[in-house]
Amino acid sequence: MRFLLLALLMPLQIYAQNSPGYVIKGSTNTPSKKAWIYMSRSTERSEKTDSAAFKDGRFEFKGSVTEPTAVKIYFDRKSPKAVFVIDNSKMIFKAADSLNNFSVTGSPAAMAAIEFQKMIAPAEKTYDGYLRDFWATHMNKADNDAEKIASKDRIDRAYDHINDLHLSYLKANPKSPIGIILLNKYVSRKGNMDGLSPIFIAFSSDLKNSASGKAFEARLQTALTLSIGKPALDFNVKSSEGKDVKLSDFKGKYVFLDFWASWCGPCRSEMPHVRNAYNKYKNNGFEVMAVSLDKENKRAEWLKAIEEDKTGAFSQTIDPTGDIARLYDIRSIPQNYLISPEGKIIAKDLRGKDLETFLHKQFNP
Repeated sequence: MRFLLLALLMPLQIYAQNSPGYVIKGSTNTPSKKAWIYMSRSTERSEKTDSAAFKDGRFEFKGSVTEPTAVKIYFDRKSPKAVFVIDNSKMIFKAADSLNNFSVTGSPAAMAAIEFQKMIAPAEKTYDGYLRDFWATHMNKADNDAEKIASKDRIDRAYDHINDLHLSYLKANPKSPIGIILLNKYVSRKGNMDGLSPIFIAFSSDLKNSASGKAFEARLQTALTLSIGKPALDFNVKSSEGKDVKLSDFKGKYVFLDFWASWCGPCRSEMPHVRNAYNKYKNNGFEVMAVSLDKENKRAEWLKAIEEDKTGAFSQTIDPTGDIARLYDIRSIPQNYLISPEGKIIAKDLRGKDLETFLHKQFNP
């Protein structure tokens, strides 16, 4: 299970934008008395919001984008939203009784994204159902409860199936207008960029040379510095006691570098596995360095989570500015690295019992 840090799709470019801009003519039967409707355009670092008059169920947005970009249309932050992709085309947006029940025509990128979403919708519905069942029925059961273990296994398999669908589409459609956007979404879901270089190389020149394509290529280069066999990048953070802690302080031990947050349900559900591995191998030269992505104003929640999860026995640190997360290119959590006594990365993204299994092989060759 994984919590995405990037909730919105990132921008992409599929071809040179020769049109002077986009026009979105919208209509909806949504029973809203609002006089205004809003459209937000998101990138990884910022968000721009436009507004348009809403009258007699109709609205119109005009503007331009430098590359096809993900947007969301809504009446207010709490109401249903339509999330899709725009480019500099003339588009027709139609929604029935809710904005999240919509269609878009006129934009190749928008139509490709909608068709892809329809393709993976059954798998996502299955995953969401398993997740709801876990939280409603199994969350508070003992960690060794057979039904709880089976529920988590179903969730992990369903999650992996969605990832596999992303990869299958990308491999089969190297010229797809949503290629880069799906790569970024996949990385956010998976937490790493392992094995993506051949897929990116097979993309069209337009995709690779776009702004988003170049940004992704730069991320691939960064990922090489974080690949298995490379030295782990050192850093300094504050512990739960307010003391300075460096990753290099644990050199000579196996270190499980675990990125998490108090508000991340999937992270919290992984903690029993981390705690069990620590208790089993702490006397064999194994240490856990947990790095929370909680903000400074959520310190109380962070400390409460440590107490509730009974994880205060190992190193608990906090990265409120996100500097360490950026250093390790963390785009979703939970995410982790296992580091050897020599300070090299030897495994990544170990979930469930995978950590304990891996450690068993290290300590019992």
